[in-house]
Amino acid sequence: MALVEGDMLLLYTDGLTEALNNDMEQFGMERLAEFLQNAADLSASDMLQVVRQGVGAYGGDVPITDDMTLVAMKVSA
Repeated sequence: MALVEGDMLLLYTDGLTEALNNDMEQFGMERLAEFLQNAADLSASDMLQVVRQGVGAYGGDVPITDDMTLVAMKVSA
């Protein structure tokens, strides 16, 4: 499968989806997918910012205990 113009590739470590909130619930893959769908028209840089802010807001006061690495690439002409 080849990437085409407008496609976005996001690479991340499990620290992102396993980030916890005040109720000790994980951010999860489904929530990440929602963020990505809602920000599909953004640039790769803006997409990273939306995801980072979303995870931070979700976590509230819970300290981050695992690494979170995000890499995004958007295919353009």
